[in-house]
Amino acid sequence: MNIESLISLLSDLDLPLVFVTGIYVLLTYKLLRESKRANDLNRDAIEKQFGVLTLPHLYCDISKVKNKLTLTIYNIGNVPAYDVDILAIGLYDEEEVDIPTFMVKYVKPTFRTYPLQSNKEGFYGVYDHIVYAVFPFRKKVSVILSFPIRPEDVYILLQYRCGFLGTNYSQIYWFYESFEGREKGTYKLGSLDPKVITPSYRVSYDTNLVLKTEEGQSLPEHIRKHFLDIWNHSIPCGYIDMPFEGAEDRGKWCNI
Repeated sequence: MNIESLISLLSDLDLPLVFVTGIYVLLTYKLLRESKRANDLNRDAIEKQFGVLTLPHLYCDISKVKNKLTLTIYNIGNVPAYDVDILAIGLYDEEEVDIPTFMVKYVKPTFRTYPLQSNKEGFYGVYDHIVYAVFPFRKKVSVILSFPIRPEDVYILLQYRCGFLGTNYSQIYWFYESFEGREKGTYKLGSLDPKVITPSYRVSYDTNLVLKTEEGQSLPEHIRKHFLDIWNHSIPCGYIDMPFEGAEDRGKWCNI
């Protein structure tokens, strides 16, 4: 079509009608876009409500009982959690208690040659392992952690599965020792990662105490960032020269 034919065609059109049609098309597009946005928001709200009703909701805190630390885990959800796994690391500052002294005073003779080293920040740790096959809803359990002396910081890796899907969830808690009046030994939550319940690969450790995922994938980012380094500079509480109650189903249960 040449330019003369195009000009002739445009002159034959009803320009007001073209203008009105264009406005109509534009408004229809905006209406469809807003409708899609509203549907997306509605779907997100339904998914969140579904999660509240169908997922367990676990969280934990730490309190001091005499010179021991008590870890309390809560399930405030409406369904039980399954295959709950907790790794708790108590951190010590080598400037406060050096590793040779710690080994002699608190570690069983059989394990005193273990090559424990502090990390770049000068911390080393002891870890405790606790598991629950089933964690009922609206329940809490309190367990004394198997640390020989009160640590400065405590890191918790909390993992559990949703029953009907088997999806694994995990979070890293960091508790730090603070002051309450003149009394040292109050622990406050310093950070939580991820902030909300998020599916992640299940993490365990092998016979060489190396962290790995069950699926053979890389460790989740929040574990690499907040947990891996201190794990690599810690020893299991089974090496400590004190009674050990085992990992399975420890603690005292109560209703919430």
